[in-house]
This record gives sequence, C-alpha cells and structure tokens, in this order.
Amino acid sequence: MLVKQTEMDAVAKLIHEALEEKAHLQDTLFILLGDHGMTEQGNHGGGSTSEIASAMVFISPKFKSRSKALDSPLPVSSNYEYYSVINQIDLVPTIAGLMGFTTPSTSLGVFPADMLDVFAKPEDRLGAVSKNARQLKDLLDLEHGSAQLVNASCHDVFEVVEVIATKHEVLCAFEAMTLAQQKLEAGDDVSIDEVLVAAHNFCNGAQKLLNIPPNNPSYKQLAVSVTALVSVITILVLILQSSVRNVDTDTLIFGFAITLHASSMFMNQFVIEEHRYWYWGSTVWLAYHGSRMANSKGWFYAVIYPTALQFLSQSLDPATNPQYSVISYVHNQLYGYQVLFWIPGMLIYASGLKNLSEYVGLGHFVYMIAGVALCAAAVFFRLSSSYRIDPEIFSMAPAWFERLFANINRNLSLNIFWTGLAALLVLILLRSKFLGRLSSEATLIATIEVINLYLRSITRSEYLVLFPIFDLQFRWLLSSVESLSPSTIAVTSLFLGQSAFYASGHGNSFASFDLTNGFNGIESSRTLAVALQALLSNYFGPVWWALASLRLLRALQQTQTASKATQPNGQATADVKAIDQKAPEPSNRKSGLREKRAPATETLVEGTEQVISHGKSPFVEHMTLQSLYTAFSSMAVVAVCVWRRNDSTLWTVLTPKCLNVILWVCFEHLMINVILSAALWGIIVA
Repeated sequence: MLVKQTEMDAVAKLIHEALEEKAHLQDTLFILLGDHGMTEQGNHGGGSTSEIASAMVFISPKFKSRSKALDSPLPVSSNYEYYSVINQIDLVPTIAGLMGFTTPSTSLGVFPADMLDVFAKPEDRLGAVSKNARQLKDLLDLEHGSAQLVNASCHDVFEVVEVIATKHEVLCAFEAMTLAQQKLEAGDDVSIDEVLVAAHNFCNGAQKLLNIPPNNPSYKQLAVSVTALVSVITILVLILQSSVRNVDTDTLIFGFAITLHASSMFMNQFVIEEHRYWYWGSTVWLAYHGSRMANSKGWFYAVIYPTALQFLSQSLDPATNPQYSVISYVHNQLYGYQVLFWIPGMLIYASGLKNLSEYVGLGHFVYMIAGVALCAAAVFFRLSSSYRIDPEIFSMAPAWFERLFANINRNLSLNIFWTGLAALLVLILLRSKFLGRLSSEATLIATIEVINLYLRSITRSEYLVLFPIFDLQFRWLLSSVESLSPSTIAVTSLFLGQSAFYASGHGNSFASFDLTNGFNGIESSRTLAVALQALLSNYFGPVWWALASLRLLRALQQTQTASKATQPNGQATADVKAIDQKAPEPSNRKSGLREKRAPATETLVEGTEQVISHGKSPFVEHMTLQSLYTAFSSMAVVAVCVWRRNDSTLWTVLTPKCLNVILWVCFEHLMINVILSAALWGIIVA
C-alpha cells in the first residue's frame, strides 16, 4: 500500500506541475477523488465515518483568482472533514456546470457554493445554479408528481428558506427562488447573491427529499419467509420433544436467551450494538454455570476464572470497545517494536502443533521435524505478508533479515503449511481407519486440531491471541464434563461463538467483513475457494466453538456410558477414557487415550440424572437447539422488516443485519454446524 501511495503521489505531482507550467492547460480542470473510504482492516461498504469519507480535490489554474486562500496542511481530523464537505453525488452537476453541458436528468447532486468563484461573471454563477435548480425541480415532479403552488400557500416565502424539511417547504423554497429571479429581472431591489442563496436552499432541500430511500420491500416475499420459518420452528420443537425425555433448566435458559435476543431486534440501537447482548449474556452464563460447580471446584476457578477470560477476549475488540481495547493499548506501546508481536504468534502455532502431535501419537523426533517445518512455514507467511503491507515493521531488524522476507513467496510458504496439514490429516485417517492405531476419540480431536491450525493460518495476526483463550475456556468446561448436558453445550456454544465473532472485530455492518484473507495462498482466480476461505477467516470464532462442541458432546457421551455401569450401592466402576489428558500410553493400547478404573464420584451420580434425562443422541439434541436459534433469530429479523416497512431504518439498519443473518444461516449453520459437524460425528464417532 505504501508503494502504491508513493506512486500515485508522484503522478498527481506530475499533473499539477504541468497545469502550472503548460500554457495550453490553463483552462484544464483536474479532479482527484476517491470513490469511498475504508476501515483499518481495508474494508468498506458500511456507514462509519472512515468508510463514507473520501477525499475530493479540484485543481485548476483558474482557481488562482479565488478570493480566499487555503492553508495546507491541516491538523488531523477524526471525522475526516477538511475545508468543505459536499456529497459525492454533487460531483456530477459540478462538472456539468464548469464544463457548460446539461446536468443528467436523474442526478441528485447540487452545485457547491464554494465553486462559484471560478466564474468571472455573476450572471454565469446564477446560470449554473439556476440550471441545477430547474433540473432538480423536474426530478421532483417526476418522483412525487407535478405540484404547482400559488403564492398564497407560502405566507412569506423568504421565511421558510432556512427550514426545509417537507415537500411543501421545498416547493415554497422554489417559489422563493422564482420570485427573486423575477424581481431581479424586473430591476427591483434584489441582488444576485440573494437569488443564489434562495436557489441553493431549494437545491439542498430537494436533494434531501429525493435522497430518502424508497420503502418498497416485497411484502409477499416477507410473508412467505415468516410462514416458512414458523413452520421450521414448529418442526424443530416437535423433534426436540421427541428426542428429550425431560426438559431441563438449561433448555429453558436456551429458550429464554433466544427469545430475549429476538425481542431486542425490534430496537434499532440493539441491532447496531448487538455485540453487547452477546458479551454480557456470555459472561452471565459462564458465571451461572460456574456457580453450579463452585462447591467442588472453588469460587475462583469455577466463577472468577472463566468470567475473567471472557472479559479479556472482549477487550481485544478495537472496533466495539475502542477506549478499552487491549490490542490498541499494546499496539500503541510497542509500535516501534512490532517484531515483538510475532513471539506470541510463534508460540501459539507451536502449542497447536504440539497438541496435535500428542493426540496423533507421533514420536518425539517426528514431532520435532514436522512441528518445526510447519510452524516455520506458517510464521514465514505471516512475516512476509506483513512486510508487503508495512515494510517499516522491520526497521529494527538487520538488513539481511529484511531482504530475506522481502524475497519470500508468501503464497508458497502458506501452501507448504497447508500441504503439511493435509498430510497430517491423511496420516490421521490412515492410523484410525486402516491401521487401527487411533481410537475414535483421538481421531476426532486430531481432526479438529488440524482444522484449528488451518483457522490460525487465515486469521488476522492481532486476533491469534483469541485461540489460547478459547482453549483455556474449553479446558475449563471439560474439567466439569459431568455437569454438562446437550442443552448446556448448546447454550455455551451459542454464547461463546457469537461473542467470539464480535470480539474479532466484526459486526452487523457488511463493511466489517474481511475479504483480504480469502486470497491467501490462492494465486489464480478461483471464486469458490476465495469465498469459502474468506468466510472461514471471518467466522473463525464460531467455527472453533462449533467444533469444540463436538469434543464436549463426545466427552459427555462417554460420561453417559460410564454412568450406566452404576452399581446397586450407588458406586460405579467404569472405563473412564480421559481423552483430553495427555500422558504416555502403554504400547498395547490405542494412542490418544488413557484408561483408568475409578469409582464414580457423587458428582458423577448427580450428573448422571441430567445425562440420562436426555434420551437419544446428544448430537441430535444439540443440533436441534442450534437450528432452533437460527430459525428463531431469522424469523425475528424478517418480522422486524415487516414491522418497520415504512421506516428508513429498514435499509440503513435492518438490511445489513439481514445480510449477516443470511451468511450465518448459509455458512455457519448449514455448512459448519450441520454438514461439517454431522460428517465428523457420523464418520468418526457414530
């Protein structure tokens, strides 16, 4: 980006110097503008200040005659407003007026008052503005119907020029302009400047009136959508009733959570700041769930520890909490030493590869070679990508180090890493299905760890720290697996997945969608691959928790199996497979597992009642609850669209939310929760 900016600066300087020096360019107008702004992530399309603000500069030798000089450079402004501000659509009538041709009939632009000084004669200024006003009046008649006013309908047309809000007031402003022109032509005591003021007031009012978005949603399609979603919800409720013997407390909590969330969609502010619902909801849920095991685990580990982790993950979000963002603070403190940011990044990759090797059961030498090679390829890709974006981050490094990463093929290094992951996945399947050396539990965990490593490779560097937080939260949940149920896992996955989505800098605005990571490692134009990878890079948090839910469900299933061996005296002996506890294993047992015989504790017996109350497969109940949330939230958003069908927020607030819902339904729920999760569960576990 820095190289491209330098190149464009040189081009603009070359043109500017030519305008000053070449005689035949004295009547030339050079317009330099951007079509949109962008966020710090390089995205655009939303309504934030940084996205809708774009520079527009008019350069011409004729502007030297302007009466007012401009200071440059100006201090940095947080709202990106410098000198004067016009609407982007004002460019069309401005060029038309300066060049002397007719403004397009459907243009909504207004000729800026600051540009009138370019005309030497006052009559030329009035002519440019009058043509613009007539064109907007014709467009008003076309859009709202022809309307003629008599002078009596505006008590004093010169009193309403500063207050233009309704159609009537706009037409009165037009009458004021017309009367002022007539008086000027008749030689009355009216100046050209007064006519220009009246014309500009009408043009500005007409622009606001014409720029109101049309409220023309398809009511038939909305009604069909609501009907279909109600039918889906009814079917899901029937499936839930048939798969669950007794509805437990957590199922009721799940229903309350999705109902409260659906109700919040009827308030625009809650839609805009939806992250607050998931942040506070997830924190309260973790505290409540932890309080149920406080007697056996202690209040610090059961309640304070998980809520502190959740607060930490939320504070990493610079988009929704700019004043309290840990990322922003650390970045400001270590801006001159950005290479230091890669030390925790390397450790995160290394820890993920270490976990994977232990579950697969590779030897130490094989792990060392594979781990170092894959970790190096991933980190080299990260460093080379960062160098291309901002070479200054290597300013503290030796010159040879900088040249090394300048010459690295970042796509090649990433493809090497992915090839290594694919080889590990093949090895896992071979050892599990053909050689019989991996249990189903170890196969499931190892496969998920491979996917998690891939997610790390397409996640922005500043959010890599979320992965160890996820892992700590997961291990906390696993430590009390006997207190879990399918509904508990469903509530946890919903809250933590949604909060992870917003904590990674995303929101309901489509502008928060990061497209850049979709092209990582893909050199040719492959639309499907880029789209899929872009979705994964944006939804890495929900995807991580969807896969973690499978591990929790499998651990719960094992607990359920162990609880069935309860003896008459209340004690139980069973083979408890501690799949998430690492330890060396005997050679005559399957790797990835460690078996021990232990009496079932009192907590396990109490948890057994909860486990057994969930009749059929825990996966079916979990998936039904997740589908119920997706259908219920979708219905709520569509219902709000029907409710606010005549409100302009239908397009400014609810439309971006609808796009977010569509992405969640089609990708996160259908492709991840249903297809991928069901495939892993059906092939490996079932």
